[in-house]
Amino acid sequence: MEFSNRANEYRKAFYHFLGQIKNSEEVIKRYSALFHTDLNFIPIQIFTPTQLSEAFENELAKLSKNPRQRRKNWSAEESHLLISFVAYFCSIYSDEHNKLVMSAFVASFVNATLSQNDNAWQFLSTIYPGKGQEQLKLKWQSLLKVPLNKIPWSSREDVLLLSIVQERGPDNWREIALELHSKSGNNLFRQSKQCRERWINHLDPNLKKGSWTDEEDLQLLKELSQRGKKWSEIAKTLPGRTENSVKNRWISLLRKYKLEGNPELAKGGENLSSEDSLNTEIIKSLIESKEKLAASAKLGGKYHELEFLGC
Repeated sequence: MEFSNRANEYRKAFYHFLGQIKNSEEVIKRYSALFHTDLNFIPIQIFTPTQLSEAFENELAKLSKNPRQRRKNWSAEESHLLISFVAYFCSIYSDEHNKLVMSAFVASFVNATLSQNDNAWQFLSTIYPGKGQEQLKLKWQSLLKVPLNKIPWSSREDVLLLSIVQERGPDNWREIALELHSKSGNNLFRQSKQCRERWINHLDPNLKKGSWTDEEDLQLLKELSQRGKKWSEIAKTLPGRTENSVKNRWISLLRKYKLEGNPELAKGGENLSSEDSLNTEIIKSLIESKEKLAASAKLGGKYHELEFLGC
């Protein structure tokens, strides 16, 4: 009886929505191709109202078999349904749908429309069987994910992100990502993880980007011998050095050792897969080398000091 009431509520909200979108079909058809440029998930097409109705009833039928089920993974049809719902919602609730331009639909227009309607995700959850508003919002954001290795950050994005983080602090990256998108006004949507990594690895004013000192190398090697390849923990002991820079420095030291030291020993350490397989002999040798350099530099400093004093 409880599910029957829920199903009636879903149907009432959905078919009212369906009645509103009858005149939006041609508008949506014109711009459906734009999703191919901006979404990770590539829809074949936006559902027609008839297909939308069929997909809705399918989701409702699945929910009726297991009303308590909360599936984390989304099927292709579920993703299609969400994209279609979002597209039709925006065509109804924005007066700007007739001004859409290439590559602006998904990121700029849609997210602007959704952000301007405070109850957008709440409403969409009333017509999407079994999905809460937070699930829908997070899924939509994931569909807009832009891989860093494909589209580099622009200088304008860097300036905006730097300003936002300095104002908000390096916390709540989801909100920071949304604010960055709102202020940038472009067709990209940077995920919270991307914003965090950009800040940590490139924009944080406390970062050290210069050459590594012998003291830093020695600290890295000693921590590596004790902790293994726990780069994030090691980075915490080296102020201003990121997890990536610490890992890359170790690789650089290892390659240099391979060229100057024992090739066989270096070959065994280059493909480390776990802490147990860490070749301690290479690290031990590098530590000894760095300590000799440090002692030599210290001794040389004392010699020059005595020379300066005329001793």
